[in-house]
Amino acid sequence: MPSITNEQLKGNFAENLVAEWISRVCLVRPVAAGTDIGIDLYCESIVESNPYLHFWVQVKAIGEKDITNKNGVEFASYRFNRSHLEYWSRQP
Repeated sequence: MPSITNEQLKGNFAENLVAEWISRVCLVRPVAAGTDIGIDLYCESIVESNPYLHFWVQVKAIGEKDITNKNGVEFASYRFNRSHLEYWSRQP
């Protein structure tokens, strides 16, 4: 049986948390486990009670060390490879 890392658990938790949040306003379909294509959730927005626009979601779980406070407002940051940004920009 494969070992599961804390990073994998954190990512799993984050994906499920985001899915729960956005499922209040759109339809959410998780990407099958083990299919790491850089997209975590397939979603459809709802307009006038009808599914309308498809979009994909990429979730990144970060640690508390990546959260900074500026003038009383918390900001989260994440560094990623430019190639990832180029891939995501081609998605709906």
